[in-house]
Amino acid sequence: MRKRFPALVLFAAVLTVNAVACAEVTAAPVPRGLVSIDRPVVKLKDLFRNAGRQADAVLGPAPMPGTRILIATRQLAAIAVQFGVRWAPGNAAASVVIERPGTPIGRARLVAALRRALRLAGAPNHVAIQIGDNNLPMIPPAAQPAILVNRIAYHRMSGNFRARLLVDAPGMSAASARIAGLAEPAVQAVVAAHGLLPGAVLGSGDVRLAWIPRSDVPPGAITDPAHAVGMQIDRAIAAGTPLSGRMVGTPELIARGATVGLAVEMPGLEVTARGVALAAGGGGAVIPVLNPSSHEIVQAVIDGPDHAHVVPGSTPARARNAIPYYGLTGDRP
Repeated sequence: MRKRFPALVLFAAVLTVNAVACAEVTAAPVPRGLVSIDRPVVKLKDLFRNAGRQADAVLGPAPMPGTRILIATRQLAAIAVQFGVRWAPGNAAASVVIERPGTPIGRARLVAALRRALRLAGAPNHVAIQIGDNNLPMIPPAAQPAILVNRIAYHRMSGNFRARLLVDAPGMSAASARIAGLAEPAVQAVVAAHGLLPGAVLGSGDVRLAWIPRSDVPPGAITDPAHAVGMQIDRAIAAGTPLSGRMVGTPELIARGATVGLAVEMPGLEVTARGVALAAGGGGAVIPVLNPSSHEIVQAVIDGPDHAHVVPGSTPARARNAIPYYGLTGDRP
């Protein structure tokens, strides 16, 4: 009996494995309900769990990327009969929805194809092309599509255009799509390379040249980056915003209320004093400066950080003629 025991254990294990295998093979087919696939064809196994020996049989083309198809109860039953799937709907309705992931075609690739076609249709060499996001054809994720503009109609006065596209990408059938948009003449101007905060002094990495629609060019737009670098902005500016002379100025060298070194030039003599700036300004700006001792206000030209020189020939004014600068002049409200 001791010699037969291992054989009995092995025999029981084999029976258990066979029973499990049989259970898997004979498990009842079940409609999947909702299925997501990323291939160009639909297979039997996409519709049923435990589809049987023909699970990999191809039923037909998959939905286009970004779309879905519905297989209703009656069609499911017909497919089950055709491929020997032991499933019947019974009294309960059943259906399967097959969806296919998709991503909008790359805007840069689409614009490049449209730009070539627009030039042939008579558009200027430099145009800003605007198209709505809802017009973009869908392709399989990560696919590199080929885009052919079959027909294009361009209105030179308004810039409006309509085109028919043929999009071909791996994993999908070639698809035709209609698209409409605006091709507006563009000019080159300096724009913010990224978001800028008020008070920032522009460096070479803060600005760039870009082609922008003519209608978006502000009055006094800056067209040379050299005219923007080193200037200070007075407001928050979003990335891509065209810059104008109204947005920038010379960097502030003296802040309002700051103590400044004040130079007074006289024939053969230069006297220095300390004063309080009653206004802010950049290099070359003329600002009023208060002498805290005499309470006189002089006009001074900013010539460096926290330093200015009195305008020659200017006449000092008494502080009472100006708005008191409380806390700095000693005056009381």
